[in-house]
Amino acid sequence: MEGRTRMKRILLGVAAVLTVALLAALVDAFLYEPTAFVANRVTLHSARLPDSWVGRTILVFSDTHLGFGMTTKDVQRFGDLMKTETPDLVLFLGDCVDATTPDDEAFLEAAGKAFGQVRAPLGKYAVIGNHDDRRDEELGKFRTVMDAAGFTVLDNRSVPVDGILLGGLAESYSGDPDIQATFPSGNDGMFKILLAHQPRLGMSAQVLSYAAPDLVFSGHTHGGQITFFGLPVPVYGTLLGPYISGACTKGSTTVFVTKGVGDYGVKARFYCRPEYVVVTLEK
Repeated sequence: MEGRTRMKRILLGVAAVLTVALLAALVDAFLYEPTAFVANRVTLHSARLPDSWVGRTILVFSDTHLGFGMTTKDVQRFGDLMKTETPDLVLFLGDCVDATTPDDEAFLEAAGKAFGQVRAPLGKYAVIGNHDDRRDEELGKFRTVMDAAGFTVLDNRSVPVDGILLGGLAESYSGDPDIQATFPSGNDGMFKILLAHQPRLGMSAQVLSYAAPDLVFSGHTHGGQITFFGLPVPVYGTLLGPYISGACTKGSTTVFVTKGVGDYGVKARFYCRPEYVVVTLEK
């Protein structure tokens, strides 16, 4: 009898601990992490990096999903955080809006001005994400925000930026990605940075064989959004992999995938805090 009582107490204790742990996880995932913005600071190396770019910094952010994932208050606070940085270049990697984004010109312009607070002497550039151009009205909202933020949108084209070539590839869901238009022939010797919303597209065999960009910056994956203590659930690897977050090198190309800012599907994150990334370039 005493043994049964002791076992019952143990089981009740275990159940209580598990209940508390579950409640803590739910509070973290739904109430804390979605707006617990962080600055992720990384260093990327490339032997081909021009000497003039050694030590320069690039601020990268992506996947704001305005409206559902980012309220007016969230947008302003995130913009205020980026304002504290002094990067040489700023890159936005797509999915600024989605189907839940309010059809409110004032909200969109305010979001653009909040994101536009960060300054960069070498400019601010963006690419279109798969949620930005599914419908004409969504593309219009995207462009309203980018114009208000002072970003130049690169859609299958590239621009020289102080001795390097910066290109933006169209996304593949509703767009028509064309790497040959993005990096026309005649610029083979230049150091190339490619913006591609989807890492699997930016690191595709076609892109690597034709352009061999030195660096690729991508978003799209949200880093898994709801992870198993930092490890993406297997379905993410199947649907969006193999590049989920962080840096990975294939051949002469290094891709960096940011975890993004907003959420999609459910306003929750777990062990995957929303971020902007400050990248320092080194040889």
